[in-house]
Order: sequence, then C-alpha cells, then structure tokens
Amino acid sequence: MTEVQRRLVAGLCLIAAVSFCVGASLTFMLTPMLDDLGLTTDQAGTALAIPSIASLLIVFAVGRLGDRVGHRRVIIASSVTFVAGALLVASATVMPVVSVGLVLAGASSTAIQIVALGLLQSSIPEGRARVSAFTSYGMVFPAVYLAVPVLTGWLVGVASWRVVPLGWALLGLLIPLLALRLIERPAPATAVGELWTPILAGVALAGAVQTINRIHDDGWTSPLTWLSAIVAVSALVACWLLVRSSRLTSLSLTALRSRTMLLMLAGVALVAMANTLTYVMLGLEYLYGLTVLQAAVALVPAQAAAVVGAKVVAGRMMGRWGTPRAGRVMLGGFAITILSLVLVSATSPMWMLVVASSLFSLFGFGSITVVNAAVMSSAPAGAAGMVSAYRGAASSLGTAFSVVILGAAVTAVVTATSTSAAGEQPDPAALANGLRVDGLVGSAIAGLAWAAFTLAMRRRGAEAVAQPA
Repeated sequence: MTEVQRRLVAGLCLIAAVSFCVGASLTFMLTPMLDDLGLTTDQAGTALAIPSIASLLIVFAVGRLGDRVGHRRVIIASSVTFVAGALLVASATVMPVVSVGLVLAGASSTAIQIVALGLLQSSIPEGRARVSAFTSYGMVFPAVYLAVPVLTGWLVGVASWRVVPLGWALLGLLIPLLALRLIERPAPATAVGELWTPILAGVALAGAVQTINRIHDDGWTSPLTWLSAIVAVSALVACWLLVRSSRLTSLSLTALRSRTMLLMLAGVALVAMANTLTYVMLGLEYLYGLTVLQAAVALVPAQAAAVVGAKVVAGRMMGRWGTPRAGRVMLGGFAITILSLVLVSATSPMWMLVVASSLFSLFGFGSITVVNAAVMSSAPAGAAGMVSAYRGAASSLGTAFSVVILGAAVTAVVTATSTSAAGEQPDPAALANGLRVDGLVGSAIAGLAWAAFTLAMRRRGAEAVAQPA
C-alpha cells in the first residue's frame, strides 16, 4: 500500500467511525431524553426509527452524487448537515426539533458511509492493498460499537444526555479536516443530471422497509401498513415510468442487470438478516437480569471478536486464498458457529452465551467484510457509488426482514412455551428456547447466504473464463 493509499484508508476509516456514532449511542441516551422532554414511548420508537428512514430516502441519490460530483465534496457537504443535525438534537426542547435533527444526522451518516465505500473501491481497485483497505474499513463498525455504547451509558449516568449529541457535533467538525488533509483533491465535477429517479427509488425502499416493520408491529390490516405499502408501490411505479420514458436517468441499473451482482446482493441481505446481537442482548437482560448498560459491557468480547474477524481473519484469508474461498469459509463458519446458541439453556452460565455470541460475531463480521469486497469489486467503471448504494439498500432490507422472520420466530416460540401469565415477563426456559430458535433460524439464513455467494463466485469465474473468447 502506497503512502497516499494509506492516508486515504486512515481518513475514510476515521470519518466512517464518526458517522457510526449516532446509531451506536442513540438507544442509550433515549431514556434520559424522554424523561427530560416528557416524551411518550411511541415518540421514543419514532425517534429510533427516524435516522434509518432518512438514510433510506437518500441512499441512491447520494450514490449518484458521489460518482458525479466527487466523493470528497459529498463527504464535506454531508459533514455540515451532520453537525447541524447534532446541534439541533442537543438544543431540542420539543419532539419536532429532535426529529429534524435526527433526520439530518441520520441521512448525513449514511451519505458518508456510502460515499466512503465507493471512494475506497475506485481508489484501490485491486491487489493486496485492496484487501488491507476493505478489512480495515470492515472493522470500523464493530470497533465503534465496542466502545461507544458503554461510553454513552456511562456519560448519561454522570451528565446530561445533551452531552452525547454535542459529542456528535464535535466529532463531526473533524470530518472536513480529515477529508481535506487525507483525501486527494477530486477531479472536476461532472453533470449530475436529474435526481428524481434515485429519490423515488429511495422513497420506494423506505416505504418497503416500513411496510415490513409495520407488518411485524401492527399486522397486515393496520392502516399504517397499508399506507407504507401504497407509498412504496407508488414511488416504485413512478420511478419505473421515468426510467422507461428517458435514456438519461440518473438511476443506473447497469450493475443490477448482472445475475452475479444480484446473487451477491442477496448474500449481503441474508448476512445482515442473520448477523444480529439483538436477541443475545435481550437474553442477557431478561435471562440474567442485566441492565442495558451491563448487557452492553457483557457484549464487549463479541464486538472485539467482530473486529478481529473483520480485520485479521478475513484479511489473512482473502490475502492467502482469494475472495471466493475466503467468503465460503467465513460464511460456512458463520452458519456453524451461530448454531452454538442451541446449547444455551435456562441454567447455562452467562459466559456460555458470551462465548457463543463472540464466535458467531467473529465469523459474521468477517463474512460481511468479504462479501462487501466482492460486491464492490464488481462495480462497473464510474459506478462505485451506485453499487455502494445498492449494497446499503440490500443490507437495510436484510435488517428489516430479520425483524419479521427471525424476530417473529423467536417471539412465537417464547410466547408458545412460556408458562408466565399474559403480560408478564416470560419464564427463563422460554427465553432460552427463543435463543435456541435464534441459532437454528440464523444458521439456516447464513446457509442460504453461503449458497448465494458460492453460486455468485462460480458465475463470476465462468464469465471471466468466457470473456476472452
């Protein structure tokens, strides 16, 4: 890796780390914020959902802007709205101001992450330097979640919750400084073109994800479910009509015409669906009586293992065996290790759950790193930003389906096997049953991800052999 590449990777990793801080800390500052502002539980749920919805709305537009305007310019512009959103949240006294602030901070965070990954691909397209770059970037997310939740939980215990968004703002001020110093000046901007199609595609994606969430929370017959579905379908139809009516649309579908790319994006979605610590954290809270902060501390080994998996294990496998074999091994290991949750019972010691979560986090985040590298390596010339956007969209859909499929399976088993009265906390045996189902269903999903990735790599190999002829 050259000195210029090393500076670029360091800068992008630090910038991405700042952008992940919002999601990593929001849950832990929510309770004191609710108490201070007098918000309801429903408003709390809305606050948690706002950043992800805002992110989905702009995901495709940002991918286009990064490719055309220049990745560094978009990162610097996004830092302005990121800081503005953080300051709004820090100074808010009513829910509407909190909402606007979270919209700006959440959308800006996603914009930075999409553009950073696109810039990484276009700047270091091949070789061992690329392996080092992608594994370094892959470890940023678990590294942030290793430290920030615990730090946030401690901060809100000794100071006002407003310190947390003020911290976002201060960190956000570092983004343009890092971008200007560590990222080379981009080429002159080219015409962006219309943005209606990527915006409508983002609205359709946000509507689809909200429909999935509403089905889980409120059922098929809920007015909010139908409203979300109508928004998604209307936006999708409008986007399709615009794409069909003009050859000069900004929403590039070139990458999606490849079945290999579609299979890899399916792999991204499936890994995101299975690789969740949500139910492990709930098990720590309700099975072992830990607080939210104590559960976050207990998961530190799992986050540390994720860092090792993303950087060290995935890096060595990709460097020694190449991406196809490394992906198969990591995904296979993920499918096997998540099955370790099946061993958890109501009388199991807590360390067993911590070890199990550490094992599947190591392989899970290693898998994400390898699959992301494979997806980005297939990006057509000049379209790294759009491919990064498609990868982000696939991950978001996977996370949403995780709630519906994995969450529904866990909830159904816990409810069916609990001997507690309705409305009361389920008994320990039922909670342990839920964790075992998490392991079984998660392993099956990871197995599907392995199959999709394996088939994609075989197709790509066949295409590479056939191309010279």
